[in-house]
Amino acid sequence: MRKPVSHSITNRLCALQAAMVVLAISLMAFAPPAEGRMIILPLSPGATTGLVNDLHSLDARPLDGGPLPGSVVVVANRADLFMNMLWTGRLVIAAPNAGCGRT
Repeated sequence: MRKPVSHSITNRLCALQAAMVVLAISLMAFAPPAEGRMIILPLSPGATTGLVNDLHSLDARPLDGGPLPGSVVVVANRADLFMNMLWTGRLVIAAPNAGCGRT
């Protein structure tokens, strides 16, 4: 005879599944566009060093300071920018229209 499944295990699995759905939706919301406005977020204090030169070499056009200290809103191509910024300790996310240099 099979042992019944505990309600605590079922509740934990439901909570895990809900957390994964929220994570997936969050990742889609912050995924940078293929081309257009993006925010560069430094992941460490040293990640801001040389940022302007790096952006220039990748043909990214800075628009304004971002919503967080050290962040920058740019117009760029994700394919050119994303991995280069990640390797230098910077995260690239989508720039929402509200609060990021556009009114």
